[in-house]
Amino acid sequence: MLYNPTRKSFPALSVTGKECSLNCKHCQGIYLKHMIPISPEGLYNLCMNNNLKGALISGGCDSNGKVPLDNFLPVIKRIKEESDLLINVHTGLV
Repeated sequence: MLYNPTRKSFPALSVTGKECSLNCKHCQGIYLKHMIPISPEGLYNLCMNNNLKGALISGGCDSNGKVPLDNFLPVIKRIKEESDLLINVHTGLV
């Protein structure tokens, strides 16, 4: 099965806006430029009020290679409890 999401049904969201501390050669922040900056409250409202299929939640890395998701985890949990949305989370470099 192939799933080809659209920006409208499965938006790419950045928890850091356009910011990334690493600026790695493979990305150089280019992917962040096309993502929608989001806050925890904005994430909940967007996901619950726009008839989405799901969302990609990502962002730039901190100096340790992690996407700072801690403030978003309670909201992601709430979205999963209250909906059937597909949530794809990029956590950073592994």
